[in-house]
Amino acid sequence: MSQKKVGMTRSREEKEKVPNPVLSLEEIEKAEALPVERPSKHRRLLTAEKKFDLFAESCRSPGRVGEMLRREGLYHTDLARIRAVVEEGALAALRSVRPGKKKKPPRACRGP
Repeated sequence: MSQKKVGMTRSREEKEKVPNPVLSLEEIEKAEALPVERPSKHRRLLTAEKKFDLFAESCRSPGRVGEMLRREGLYHTDLARIRAVVEEGALAALRSVRPGKKKKPPRACRGP
């Protein structure tokens, strides 16, 4: 009775089934000739309303910001830029409004 050692040696048939990891020059040329589809890098443009909605949603539920970013396909830095723009816009709007009564435009002078 002869017993084979399990997993220690491979027969010639098993060795022949294993593909050779080294490619020949012909195989490399064939592979280079194959058309490769590359994903198009499409930059997503968000409207001002969508950006403000994202900003408002991030303020309403701060614990779910990661979930929102994954859903929208955005990075945290994108949200940081949106927040900075909203803050800048709000500050500019507040600077233009002055407290107190509004000045009336000067009347046209009536000459004598």
